[in-house]
Amino acid sequence: MQSPDQLDYSPAISKMAHPNDALRIFDLHGKVAVVTGATGVLGRALAIGLARAGAKVGILGRRSEAAEATSTAIREFQGQSICLTADVLDVSALQAARSAVLGRWNRIDVLVDCAGGNVAEAIVHNERTLFSLSQEAMERVVNLNLHGTLRPSQVFGEVMADQKSGSIINISSMSAQKPLTRVIGYRRSLRERRAFQ
Repeated sequence: MQSPDQLDYSPAISKMAHPNDALRIFDLHGKVAVVTGATGVLGRALAIGLARAGAKVGILGRRSEAAEATSTAIREFQGQSICLTADVLDVSALQAARSAVLGRWNRIDVLVDCAGGNVAEAIVHNERTLFSLSQEAMERVVNLNLHGTLRPSQVFGEVMADQKSGSIINISSMSAQKPLTRVIGYRRSLRERRAFQ
């Protein structure tokens, strides 16, 4: 069997004899990744996928029980993870999470900004019209989706800048490109998030 550095990856998919070959192409052994929003459905899937590819994964989210459940899923296939209970808008909590990751693994190679979402009060629905949307609700959505991406990128990205290597991946939504009905605040915040990329 050829080693990954001997394989011709063009086109990679047609060369795969076995589904596990895909993991060799995206081998992350020796890398450390932090996933924000890893206690949600999409973030959990991304954290598990990174761990399956060999990365050591920081599971960052507000719900410690959900982080522990993801960590347990990763340990089932001998993956490595650390639970990081933090809100992406709380810089001191993010700094504590960064210290925990560095204390355990001494580096950070990947940040996946997956935290985000919508606020019910910023959705046009039934009695709530465009004309009755509150500025406070719109600002909460922008805070979560824009600043909730910027803050972790600053805190964890600083380590990568010092290492002179690393990748930041910002997860967004199709709503940023094509309007979805009634989610005005959400779309606005995601378009701003894309501009940050």
